[in-house]
Amino acid sequence: MFDPLSPEPEIETIAGLRELYRAAEARAARLRLLSMTGSALANASPDNLNEVVRESATRLAYFVGGRRADVALGDQGGGMPIRAPGPARRVVARIKVDGLASIDAIPDGEDREAVRLHCENGRG
Repeated sequence: MFDPLSPEPEIETIAGLRELYRAAEARAARLRLLSMTGSALANASPDNLNEVVRESATRLAYFVGGRRADVALGDQGGGMPIRAPGPARRVVARIKVDGLASIDAIPDGEDREAVRLHCENGRG
């Protein structure tokens, strides 16, 4: 029953429910990107680290609508910086995603934040 004094708005339309579902689905995709990458990197060994980084870069490319990504060690060239953990936040590599000029080119703010977290260890 509708209560006009209720502090929580009621969803009255199917369109409203669909919008909520799409927003929840997008949040789940962002969380999955971050959790899968974090888990893969945490379980990486020196023997498979390069492969894990390549797979993580590809996952990021798919997330932003690209087809592939390249990771280059060091702070030379273009692409988004990948920062080392710690207070210095030194750039240890750069990632270039096909079709993405910069992180600012990602239209959705929450997607941009997920990509930033992916590349910068949650510090910004």
